[in-house]
Amino acid sequence: MLVKNILSGPPATADCCATIRAVARMMRDNDTGAVIILDHERLVGIVTDRDIVTRLSSPVSQAWEQPVASIMTPDPWTCHDDQNVADAAVIMADKQVRHLPVVNQARHVTGVLSLDDIAENYCESTAGETLGEIVERRKNSPVNTPRRR
Repeated sequence: MLVKNILSGPPATADCCATIRAVARMMRDNDTGAVIILDHERLVGIVTDRDIVTRLSSPVSQAWEQPVASIMTPDPWTCHDDQNVADAAVIMADKQVRHLPVVNQARHVTGVLSLDDIAENYCESTAGETLGEIVERRKNSPVNTPRRR
């Protein structure tokens, strides 16, 4: 099965100049754990709910007004929308990510593949195995290792 066949909808996106507060609200309003960060329609990063919790410099109100680019994961790993779901799950496991931006052949973002998408629309056991790999490797790797290509 192809990645594009299991995506739950269009991705939540924000400009790289958006504030952390605006992106957090977008996550809440769209019931999503990840927002794609764009600069002039070009993928430049991804921010997850985990990034907000672990990378926000302080809980004071001024920190929430920082640009989201200050806490995003730049140049995130991606998969193609016409790629096999099992292959995308391998990328997620190998790179320790729970959300994977999906791009088409023109490199435009068409979605975000999540473990939820895999579990609900493809195979629960594949999602579980992928999560197990992510957690196991994360326990054995240095804290806050950047996730880059």
